[in-house]
Amino acid sequence: MKSAARCAWLAAAKIARSSAFEHVKPVGDVGGVVLARLKRIEYYERSRTHLALDKDAPISRAVSPTGGRIIAIPQVGGLHHRYERTAA
Repeated sequence: MKSAARCAWLAAAKIARSSAFEHVKPVGDVGGVVLARLKRIEYYERSRTHLALDKDAPISRAVSPTGGRIIAIPQVGGLHHRYERTAA
C-alpha cells in the first residue's frame, strides 16, 4: 500500500498491519488443521444445542444434578465452553 508523505495515519496503519502478524508461524503439516477440525466436530456433535432437536445436542448427554457448583469445561481450544454442575 503506497501512501503520500503527508498521510501519516496511512503510514502508521501500514506499519501496524505488517507487524500484526509477526508472531504467527505457518504450520508445515496439516496435522494441526485436522486436529482443530476434529475438535470442532466433537463440540458440534456433543455440546452445541440445536433448535431442530428441541435445544438438545445430536449426541445427548445426561441432565446435570441440581445444586452444586457450576464448572466451565473449555472446548475447541478454549473458544467455547460447556457448563456443568458438580454434585452437591
